[in-house]
Amino acid sequence: MNAVPGSTANIRDIPDRKARFAHVAKHLYARRERWDLTVSGLPRDPRGLAVANGCERQSIQGEAPSWYDACKACQEHVLADHDRFYQPAYRSALSSAAVAGRRGHLDTNSEALVGDNGVFTIVKESRDHGLHVASAYRVVPKGIAPGQAKAQDFFREAERKLRDKTDYGEGT
Repeated sequence: MNAVPGSTANIRDIPDRKARFAHVAKHLYARRERWDLTVSGLPRDPRGLAVANGCERQSIQGEAPSWYDACKACQEHVLADHDRFYQPAYRSALSSAAVAGRRGHLDTNSEALVGDNGVFTIVKESRDHGLHVASAYRVVPKGIAPGQAKAQDFFREAERKLRDKTDYGEGT
């Protein structure tokens, strides 16, 4: 991976509209990931609000949200949530992770970064999209009820995952 250590300016956002839709529905709308602890202005129930704005619940939940089953209004609503809430959170994570040096290689074409906001971001390099965000999520703390978890719990769990899954911290 040709990323410049410390720099994230050359990392593009999630490149595909379908992938943006899927990641927002799967992660931002997952109550257990508690994005409300890190995203200012996030509605209390973003999935419920999406349903109220035309989304069929089954098209925006589960492990494989369906772009193809969602109507145009739903697609646009979810993509707007990407632009308003999800993308700023993962961009902030990239920036703060780079400053703090919280990044590690997953394999030759991808790395993981953990931001101050506890967002675990995976960056990949591909021929089609160059260096880009492939995913961003909040690692749910083990042993803590989702309603009881604090922002610091999510940060610690994400940093633990970074140490377990990458070369972060080796040789220090």
